[in-house]
Amino acid sequence: MPSPLRPKILLVPTVAAWIIGEMGMHIKNCFRGEFDFFFIPETLMWRRKDLCRALWPHLSLIHCLNESSAGLVREFDGADRVPVVSWIHHITQWSPYHERAVQESSALIACTPAWKSTIEEFSSHRLPVQVIRHGVDSTFFHPEAKCRLQLPGNAFLIGFFAGKGSDLDGNRKGIPVLIEVLKAAMPRIPNAHVVFAGPGWESVVADLRSLGLSATCLGYVRRSDMPGLFASLDAYLMTSSVEGGPVTVLEAMACGTPAVATRVGLVPDVVSDGVDGFTTPVGDVAGLTAGLIRLASDPDLAARMGAAARNTARLQSWERNLQPLREIYQRYGRTPTPTVPAPTWTSDPERFCEVVYAADGVGRTIDALRHHRPLGASFRDMREMLAGTSFADRLRGAAMVRKLYFRV
Repeated sequence: MPSPLRPKILLVPTVAAWIIGEMGMHIKNCFRGEFDFFFIPETLMWRRKDLCRALWPHLSLIHCLNESSAGLVREFDGADRVPVVSWIHHITQWSPYHERAVQESSALIACTPAWKSTIEEFSSHRLPVQVIRHGVDSTFFHPEAKCRLQLPGNAFLIGFFAGKGSDLDGNRKGIPVLIEVLKAAMPRIPNAHVVFAGPGWESVVADLRSLGLSATCLGYVRRSDMPGLFASLDAYLMTSSVEGGPVTVLEAMACGTPAVATRVGLVPDVVSDGVDGFTTPVGDVAGLTAGLIRLASDPDLAARMGAAARNTARLQSWERNLQPLREIYQRYGRTPTPTVPAPTWTSDPERFCEVVYAADGVGRTIDALRHHRPLGASFRDMREMLAGTSFADRLRGAAMVRKLYFRV
């Protein structure tokens, strides 16, 4: 139950769904007995400025889950500024968003010790940088998960999961390397088949097929289907040059699937080369190719590495890795002294978060249609963003977007 004595913390993701939003939900679930969490994604802030202005005086702290949010939250400050902590997951290029996060935050969060050093260098040590590692739910992601998706049988399955659009951030997903690895490895692996999950891979799959390589593009995959998909793979391939995580490596490992990955993000800290996966320097086509071939040619080795990967992932739970946040919230949070009563809806933060999640999916679909995005793609995105929400909450979310719900 919410308590007027518990600090109120606002979590601000870029989007309520997908990985950044999911990270916010893990934070909320981990500390829900100690703090009252509210959840307002960036685009919903612009739609419901009235909600933000009503909530701000009662907040102890704002946790921006991405650097882009730090400047935005200052739009709603009154006479006294709410303390802000910003999470920077990776840096492809130091941007005005990163600089604004430094200017507006009391502290920054990095997800690995290496990123901590990088952020300190870019920001000239102007702020303390704390390390909070990414985690995985190894109860949800597990090797016995059943796959409900159509995949070829009797194939050596290689997985690559991401939105192709994320490669637009400085080509950080390493797509040219990925293609070269597949071209080199797949002809040497009997029955090799590569599975892409995420939007935008149709042209890549077509190019691979034109080379005689077997490939499938699944598009968006519901979160409920991801454990079964990971567990069906024989290898998870990651070719990035820059990553904060990726969390997908931990999710694959939790499902007993060895990763063949470049040493970026959390990989050097989590994957032991030759023990629970294979790791290489960035751009090492030959090394990544060799890792896939070894897994395909030695089933006993693959089984041992898969079991070791599962054991490693179980030590990287969200609950364990998020624990340092408690001290951060306590150190940088304030004791608010509002001059106006708190809105009635602040007494039920759980209900607020549930409706906000649905409202963000509805609102983003409206934006996509206004910008003439194809109707099918817009409603597909909405379906994914609303996965797990009730029909009643979807109606309430639509009403929230229209300012008919949670009135101020």
